[in-house]
Parts: sequence; structure tokens; C-alpha cells
Amino acid sequence: MRFLRPNQRGLIGHGYITHEQGELHYRIIGSGPKVMLAFHGFGQSGEVYRDMATLLGQEYTFYSIDLFFHGNSTWNDNELPISKLYWKNLLKALLQKHDIVDFSVIGFSIGAKLAIACLQSFPHRIKSLLLIAPEGIGHNLWYTVATQHPLRKYFKGFIERPQRFFTLLKWSDRLLPTNKSLLHFVKKQMDTKKKREQVYSTWMVFRRLHFTRDTITKVINKEGMLISMFLGENDKIIPPKRGKSWLKRLQNHELHLLPSRHQTLIQAVTNHIKNSKKAI
Repeated sequence: MRFLRPNQRGLIGHGYITHEQGELHYRIIGSGPKVMLAFHGFGQSGEVYRDMATLLGQEYTFYSIDLFFHGNSTWNDNELPISKLYWKNLLKALLQKHDIVDFSVIGFSIGAKLAIACLQSFPHRIKSLLLIAPEGIGHNLWYTVATQHPLRKYFKGFIERPQRFFTLLKWSDRLLPTNKSLLHFVKKQMDTKKKREQVYSTWMVFRRLHFTRDTITKVINKEGMLISMFLGENDKIIPPKRGKSWLKRLQNHELHLLPSRHQTLIQAVTNHIKNSKKAI
């Protein structure tokens, strides 16, 4: 592990966990007695939690993790999916390395998939779960279709021939009108070959980390765990109604609706914590 000067806004150091197919990079921010594992969204890195972790640095030590194909984390085969057991062993190595007994977890968007995978792997060790516009607690038709054999070969072809994808979006919008902000977001995330490769690789590698609402709900209610969910009132990617309907089934939860779009939600949550002066 490399340790940095304390004046770098709360960043204490960073490290790697190497295990079989991949190398997971993470930042350590803050020096509080509690531990928070943090997972960012698509197209970001663990750096996105810097402000939040610095704000809570007296209460928490954040381990802000780069997802595979993001930041400094690497995965050796973009066709090989991560299994739930592999993810458990990878996180187990991180927890053992830093002598972490119990911890909380925060996940944004696709990072919520990893947060929920932590929940299933270590239900007795997680103190609380914070989900920001979570992906992975409901059915995503596009994700399911794109990642299933043999259609994923067609999806891979979009990397070199993106016009096919944009034509498909155009026709699908005519048949089943889609929110214009969502279409704009998708196009922006796939407007270069590098971005398209990142989308393909991320979707393929995480495709086995799927969960049913019933399974997640049973684990959470059995453990009596607090779930804090933050949703954006102006979020067109993960509409608030998707998360709100699930929360009704949980025994111990908090819901926060913030005046934010999808991509600015982490900063909005940070501002909310700062202004509310309430511990998480």
C-alpha cells in the first residue's frame, strides 16, 4: 500500500487486491473508526467519493473501490463474467488485508450491484447499506437482452459499427417511446469506441451479479439492517418510482428524494449529509 501526504484532501493511501483474473484498486480516505466500502457508477472511478469521504473522515474510513474497467482496476478477460463466489473471495481478501470485521456499504447506479453482492456475501457483517439510484434491484430489459447468448455477439458488434445501435434505439423509441433524456444519456456513453468497449466489457463481466427483489428483501429483513436510499427527483436513468416501490417491503429504511439528475447524485448526497448534519 502507498501512503500519501495528509493534505491531499483526506486521501490516506491506496492499494490493490490481486486475485486470479483481476486486480482491484481502491483508495483509502478518512481515518474514522467505522468502515465504508464504496462503489461508484459507470464511467466514474472511486475518486468520485472523495468529497463525501473527506466530509465523513472523522467518523468513517472509506475504501473507495474502482470497478473493473474503470480507474486503475483491471480484468483479464472481458468475456469472462464474475461469479458471486469470486466476488466474495475478492472482498474477503480486502477485509482480511485491513483487519475489517464489520462495515457499511454504499453503491451508486451499477455500483449498487456490487454493494448488494457484498450484502449477500457478508450479511452478518454489514451494519448498514446506502443505495444511490441503484441499478440491480429490478428488471432491466436492455441489460438482459444485450448480455444473453447469442445476442451478446450482436451487442459486441456495436463497438465497431455503432450506427446499428443508434438505428435500433431510433426504431425502439418509435415503437415504445422512451424518455429523451435517457436516450441522450445512452448516446453520450457510447459516442466513442473506447466508451463502447467499456460499456460492453462492464456489462459482460457483471452479468452474473443479478438478484431478485425477494432474495434481497429476505436477507435485509432477517438481519434487521437499515437501508438508506437516495433518489434523484430529476433522474431519468433510474426513476424514483423504481426504488420507492421496493422500499415498501423493507422493515427498516430511510428514503431521501433529492433535487438532482442521475450523474450529479453522489455530490447531491454529499451536500445533503453536510446540510442535514446527520450521521449516516
